[in-house]
Amino acid sequence: MLSEPLQVAVFAAEKDDASTAYRQSIIAGFQGGDTGYLAGAPDTGVPVREFFGEPSEAPEALLGGALHTLGIVLVSRALVENESMLHWLGRLADKIDAADRATPDKHKLLVIDLDSALDGFLQKTGTDAWPQATTAEQLGERAVRPSKASLNALNLSLQALCSETTLLESKFRVFVSHAKLDGQPLADAVSRMIKKELRFDGFYDAEDIPVGSSWRRVLQQGVRDSIVIVLRSGAYEDRPWCRQEMLWAEEFASPVIVVDLRSRQIEPA
Repeated sequence: MLSEPLQVAVFAAEKDDASTAYRQSIIAGFQGGDTGYLAGAPDTGVPVREFFGEPSEAPEALLGGALHTLGIVLVSRALVENESMLHWLGRLADKIDAADRATPDKHKLLVIDLDSALDGFLQKTGTDAWPQATTAEQLGERAVRPSKASLNALNLSLQALCSETTLLESKFRVFVSHAKLDGQPLADAVSRMIKKELRFDGFYDAEDIPVGSSWRRVLQQGVRDSIVIVLRSGAYEDRPWCRQEMLWAEEFASPVIVVDLRSRQIEPA
């Protein structure tokens, strides 16, 4: 019987200063930490294994150590010099690609190019089974890159864990709460934008309340089942239905994002 639902395997060069901050942030993201941008992160209980050379076990043996595996490859010029490790990683990518045909996203790979060594890495691994890689520059400002890499790893882990469920197949529903007196134009624009995104499904009262239905019941269910975006305009808090939608959001513990549109505040910021 497999003892772990998920394991994380990090692959990097043995003495590579470029990867140190990334490895530390990834460990902190899964096992908790008290420094940097991930300070206060909880321990998820997910084991994180680090490899600085060719692993002694075969790729299929590594994948067999848990129901789901996230492999994180920190590509650097130093790593590209270790051809035996790159050959092993190519076999790992092939195994994950083969498993993906049976159960999509059962195992995941995160490839991060730290110093523009990706072309050499892909050539030496000898396989085209690698997923789309990201570069360090794509992770934003230098100081936040390791933390964003860790957050990307957590997101991929969730996808792997949910690979055999329908949790991630459904769309995120977004409820746009607004006052028609002064928030209608922006609400229209936000609603159109949401409905263009493949992962989102918008709820907008001007379009999504069927004729003859209970206005109150449909609004209540919309708030209950959605992420609520509050367009807090000057008239918002004076409108009874707007206040009611906020009360429902609190009652159902719905996630709420407040966009402050007020031209002036009651108290200074």
